[in-house]
Amino acid sequence: MYFSKLQEKDFTRCKNCNHLIAKEAVMCVNCGILLKKGKLVTKEEVVVKEKNTFNPIKFVINLIIILLCIILVLLFVNKISRQNDINKSNLNIKTVDIN
Repeated sequence: MYFSKLQEKDFTRCKNCNHLIAKEAVMCVNCGILLKKGKLVTKEEVVVKEKNTFNPIKFVINLIIILLCIILVLLFVNKISRQNDINKSNLNIKTVDIN
């Protein structure tokens, strides 16, 4: 290795593969072990965790809320329309001629 004495103090060896890593490293770039937890992690697992943000439960709940809002709006519009029809029919009062 081509490290001076000052630089060597900033590095350590991985406990799993003995690869030279920085002392502040969170994960060994050679074997993938998490140095803080001691768990092996593959690159594929890291990518999957980043991409897997879809939550089906939240999706279904949001879909139900949207459908309920649409139904409420339609019921409200229907009630207003019926009330207008009733008001119009009440205005058609027949008059009786008393001659």
